[in-house]
Amino acid sequence: MASMKSFIALIALVVFGFSCAPIISDEVYLEIDKDISLEELFKTPDKFIGKTVLIGGVVIQFDSSNNRLLAFQTELDDRLQPLGNDETLGRFLIVFDKPVDKDKFEKGVKLTLVGSLERTEKLPLHQTFYNYLVLKPIEYHIWSKDQPWDFRPEFRFGVGISGSI
Repeated sequence: MASMKSFIALIALVVFGFSCAPIISDEVYLEIDKDISLEELFKTPDKFIGKTVLIGGVVIQFDSSNNRLLAFQTELDDRLQPLGNDETLGRFLIVFDKPVDKDKFEKGVKLTLVGSLERTEKLPLHQTFYNYLVLKPIEYHIWSKDQPWDFRPEFRFGVGISGSI
């Protein structure tokens, strides 16, 4: 009986431990300049060159020839997972120093990034030019397209009707 309780406790610890694992390391999280709002960042990016920011986004495309990822910003939830809705403050580029697996960055994949703002870059977008934030990644997390289980409490109410013939 004691070994069964130990086994159940071990399983609960493993499940709880994995469900609460941070997606950004503590050391990197402490580097983020939390005084910068994303609204300010996208409105006046030149003020924040060299600053470390936390940003969530959805991949638009990955350019393997330049090792650059194009994404649009989206709000993060309390687990730092991008909501992936259409509300955005703007677009940004992530420029990687070394080659990365482009298959991880397919269109529509959500990501959470801690990066340093390097500069802005004007690139064509439709029939105009757009000012993109250019970020150097410090640490990032790619979210699975298959949503993981969500262990947050949830309350539901239902009414059922039962009968027999």
